[in-house]
Amino acid sequence: MTKTELAIMEQIAQLDEASQQQVLELANRLASNADQSAVDLGKWLVAAQHLREEIRAEYGENYFFNTQSILDEIRDEESE
Repeated sequence: MTKTELAIMEQIAQLDEASQQQVLELANRLASNADQSAVDLGKWLVAAQHLREEIRAEYGENYFFNTQSILDEIRDEESE
């Protein structure tokens, strides 16, 4: 066990049972949020990969664009 884990356990041991229950609920919420963040990141990575595939399909494997080309494309779309 790490020093941090031991310090947490020592602090929790000093609390009454109701306070310990609150700490447990908080820890569960924090763990749930961390799991959700990992899921959100996973979804984002999948979406980014799909977008990359779409761009490669449209422009080719070795196409690299710069800011100017993005602005030109936006202007072209707006003028249509």
